[in-house]
Amino acid sequence: LDSFESGGKRITLESFLPGGPSKDRGLWPAVLILHGSGGIDYGHSLFQQHARMLARKGIAAYIPYYFERTGTS
Repeated sequence: LDSFESGGKRITLESFLPGGPSKDRGLWPAVLILHGSGGIDYGHSLFQQHARMLARKGIAAYIPYYFERTGTS
């Protein structure tokens, strides 16, 4: 898991990157997969399935745990 800082808090970021020849360059289209008001716990495995499918098709997918900014999940 990766992370970044927002408002002085560390935010977890799951990254799903394509393999193949451009892997070293990291030049892919990308999407953010955002959870709804139920938080990351509701439907997380489905988000991961979608992210893996996108990565297999050459699209980088990221799932930020953005509720960590407010201390909720």
